[in-house]
Amino acid sequence: MSGEQAFRFGLHGSLVGVLTPAPGRGDTAVILLNAGLVHHAGPHRLYVRIARALAEAGLTTLRFDFSGIGDSPARPDNLPIRAMVVAEPREAMDALERQGYRRFILMGICSGAYSAFKTACVDPRVAGVVQINPQDAEGGGEANTAAWASRYWSRSLFSRRAWLNLLTGRIDYGRLFGTLARQLGGGTRKEANSTLSQSQGELKALLEAGHARLLYVVSGDDLSRDYVRLLLDVKGGLPPAQVGVETLPDADHLFTRLSDQARLAALLSEWSGRLATGSRG
Repeated sequence: MSGEQAFRFGLHGSLVGVLTPAPGRGDTAVILLNAGLVHHAGPHRLYVRIARALAEAGLTTLRFDFSGIGDSPARPDNLPIRAMVVAEPREAMDALERQGYRRFILMGICSGAYSAFKTACVDPRVAGVVQINPQDAEGGGEANTAAWASRYWSRSLFSRRAWLNLLTGRIDYGRLFGTLARQLGGGTRKEANSTLSQSQGELKALLEAGHARLLYVVSGDDLSRDYVRLLLDVKGGLPPAQVGVETLPDADHLFTRLSDQARLAALLSEWSGRLATGSRG
């Protein structure tokens, strides 16, 4: 896309990304956060497609690499990774703020979803958070174990395809038996509940702060679908106006197929465009 430009910023001037500017821009920009160790193009160049779709919808988008990934060298200050994935999105917002943007929508797949959420919890400039196929990133994965157990008991048990996979060996037996053993042992259930309670507490606090809307996007057969269902099962409920969930039924975890990428980009453009228009109003 014409107009895309390299963008260097950060406390140490070492963070590198690509800025996709939008014509007739408003005061809201989108920041795409690395999916694991995949550089700023995203898995299967998904972030490129999303950034360009968002620009066409009127939203300037920055996709950048965390320190030590892709084009960004390691930080010189040895900041721990859990602190880094919150500090560097804030450094990105600082840089974009100097260009006139005031509010931000943070998006990411998997670990990028974690970073987007954690940053929103501490920075009121975040107007929106899009968590795409998020999973438990706390406490050793006990909440993921609970999500797998939920899937086995609520869906796989009644699925003809799941039984066929079991009988023909197309299933991860280690994960199946390990999950069930840990669940039956009881200890993991307590640890999972503790991890989920912590995440639910952060979620409620963020919503009570009132500055951010949240969107969860999950692939139909991805573990994130079960994890998000557990996460949003908050006593007393959550305000539906602030939290949305969208499921793309046939997509895989990283949106390999171009048709799924197109559906995701269209969904994110529509949601972000509405949010940005509302912030201007």
